[in-house]
Amino acid sequence: MSDYFIEQLKQEIAQCESMLEPLESGKLRIGEVCDGKLGADRTQAQIDHLKRIIGMLQSVVDRG
Repeated sequence: MSDYFIEQLKQEIAQCESMLEPLESGKLRIGEVCDGKLGADRTQAQIDHLKRIIGMLQSVVDRG
């Protein structure tokens, strides 16, 4: 793999990690709103999603 591609992946990992920090620390919460009312807290689902993305990207970087 090219060095450029690996660097792009590392930048994506850093971006995901920066989005993850405020969610894990409780500084930011994500929720669904239905008819003007909070429907469901989606924070943990977003944390899990970001961790999966980070894991997949990191596995590609590690192979490179």
